[in-house]
Amino acid sequence: MITTTHNGPAILVVDDDYDQRGGMADVLALEGYSVDTASDAYRAAELLDHRRYDLVISDIELPGHGLSTLGHVRRNQPGTPVILVSGLTDETLRRRARESGAFAVLEKPVTGPALRAVIGRALGSSDGAL
Repeated sequence: MITTTHNGPAILVVDDDYDQRGGMADVLALEGYSVDTASDAYRAAELLDHRRYDLVISDIELPGHGLSTLGHVRRNQPGTPVILVSGLTDETLRRRARESGAFAVLEKPVTGPALRAVIGRALGSSDGAL
């Protein structure tokens, strides 16, 4: 995984799948974002307590649960958009995530164009570019 110190928007990527987490982090870092990663909701909460993020991307099904990460962001960084990703197609869970304040819910595997478009919207870029 690439480690960078960019001055771009800060993004937290939370996923228990090493390859998914590392792949997203590498792509975002190469695009100039400042990226931190966590493998579970517990570590995500620690990072969220110590740094302000412009965007959080979290898997739903992970240790500590992605919805708890969403709740932590809503309580402590209320203006920060949260994009949830899931390999599950459970519409009840997806609806619950949206009702809890998720900016978007994406189905895995997340493609580059889909991720770029939703990040662009979340960060206010009209063209959807990273």
